[in-house]
Amino acid sequence: MSCNRIRVILAVLCIAAAGCQTVKPPVSPAPAAQGGPITVEQLGAEMNAARADQQRLDRELNQMRDDLYRTALALKQIRDRLEGWASRSTQNVARLVAIEEHLRGAQAQANNAAAAEAQTLRESLRREREHQERLRAIVAEREKEVRDLKQAMRAQEETLRRTPAPPPVAAPAPPARTTASAAPPPASAVAPAEPPAAAPTGTVYRMVVDAQGALKAGDLERAQRLYQTAREQDPRLASATLGLAAIAYQTDNLKEARALVDEVLAADARNAQALGLRGLIRWREGAARDGLRDCERAVELDPTDPLLRKFYGITLNARGRTDDAIRQMRRAVELDPTDAEAKLNLAILLATGSKPDLDASRRVYQDALASGAAPDPALERLLAAPRRP
Repeated sequence: MSCNRIRVILAVLCIAAAGCQTVKPPVSPAPAAQGGPITVEQLGAEMNAARADQQRLDRELNQMRDDLYRTALALKQIRDRLEGWASRSTQNVARLVAIEEHLRGAQAQANNAAAAEAQTLRESLRREREHQERLRAIVAEREKEVRDLKQAMRAQEETLRRTPAPPPVAAPAPPARTTASAAPPPASAVAPAEPPAAAPTGTVYRMVVDAQGALKAGDLERAQRLYQTAREQDPRLASATLGLAAIAYQTDNLKEARALVDEVLAADARNAQALGLRGLIRWREGAARDGLRDCERAVELDPTDPLLRKFYGITLNARGRTDDAIRQMRRAVELDPTDAEAKLNLAILLATGSKPDLDASRRVYQDALASGAAPDPALERLLAAPRRP
C-alpha cells in the first residue's frame, strides 16, 4: 500500500473517531525536475522521508487507538448509567401508580366519610329545628298564659285599689334598719307550666290572683289556702309555690321558705323571682354575700320588677353599700309608685346613709305614710332630732 493511500485512510479514521484530531497529510517534497534523471541520493532521501512519515503515522494510529479505547469505555459508562436510570425510572413509575391508587382510595374514603358526616349534621340540624319549633310553640303558649294572668292581676289590683286595705305585713326587723317586704314575686313573671286536664287553667290562675290579693291585704291564712289548693291542682305552677314560700318567709319559717324556693329553682334556675326571694332568705340566714349575689342575678334577669329591686337594695345595704342600695330603692319606687314599704325603706336609707339627707328622707317618709306604710318611731325620732351645726 502506498504512503499516500495510508495517509487518506488514517485521515478518515481520525475524522470518524470521537475526540480525534484532524490529521493533515504532510507536504511531499517537490519532485525532481521532469525530464531529469533521478539519482540514487534523491531516491534515498525520498525513502528516508517516507519512513519518517510512516513512523509518524504509526504514532498517530496508536494515539487514535487509545482515543477509541477511552471513548468505548466512556460509552460503556454512559450506557450503564442509562440502564440504571431506566431501571430507577421504571420503579418510580410503578411507585407513582401505586401512590395514585392509594390517593384515589383515600379520596374515596374521605368523600364517603364527609358525606356521612354531612348527613349526620343535616339530621342533627333537622332535629334541632324541630326542637326549636316546639320550644317556640311552648313559649308562645306560655306568653299567652302570662298575658292572660297579667290581665287578671291588673283587674284584681284595680278591685283592691277601690277597697281600703290594711297595711302590709313586714318581715321581722333585721340587723339593718331597712325592712324587707315578704310579698311573693309577681306571678306574671313566672311562666306556669300547662296544668293538667282536671284543673282548668282559668280556675288555677284565678286562685293565684286571689291569693296574691289576699297576701297583699295581709290575709295570710286565706292566701296560704288558695296557694295550696292551686299547687295541689297543678304541682308545676311555680307562682303558687313561690307564694307559699313568701308566706313561710313572713311567718319566720325560713327553712320551709328555702325548701320551696329551691324546688322552683331546681325546675327553672333562671326564675328571677325565686332567685330574689332566695337572696332575701340567705340574708336573713346570715349569708349576706350569697343573698346579694342572688338578688343581683335576679335583677339582671328581670330589671323591670320593682320587688326584685327592693330585695336588691336591702341586700346591698346589708353589705354596707348604702349608696347603691339607695339607687336600687329609688328604682323600685319609680317602677311601682304605690309600694309604701319601698318608700319607707328609701326614707330609712336616706336618713342613715353615709351622707344623710334628712330633708329628702322626710319627704319620702311622708309619701310612704300617705301610701299606707305603718309609722316608724325610730325613723321619726331620727328625723325629729335637731340638726348638727
